Amino acid sequence: MTNPTPLNPDALEAAAKSLDVNYNPEQWPVMASMMRDYAEAAVSAYLAVAQPVVNSMEELEALPVGSVILSESYQYSLTVPNYPVVFQKLYTQEWHRGGRLADTHPEIIIPARVIYQPEVDDA
Repeated sequence: MTNPTPLNPDALEAAAKSLDVNYNPEQWPVMASMMRDYAEAAVSAYLAVAQPVVNSMEELEALPVGSVILSESYQYSLTVPNYPVVFQKLYTQEWHRGGRLADTHPEIIIPARVIYQPEVDDA
């Protein structure tokens, strides 16, 4: 399974510009392309750590209470196009999507991208 990171083209362009003060895509197209590649690699590496993809039940269970994930497989099917659904891990260790009283079986929501993890005090 691929693990694409959610990269915004405008954000990549801004990141590429930040790498070189002389960034000019019209004058130096090869250099501009290389800067975009560097920016994409850097941002992808950052997001892989900041917003990792959970692919197994063990990884999902290891997330702390309060974590929020965006499911890549569970889609809101009442709209076209279908939209991904966000789930939060509650103190009961169950995963709930907004406004629902019942929990959702975790096996149907993975793979999922972690979009928030609370800091956990191990003390």
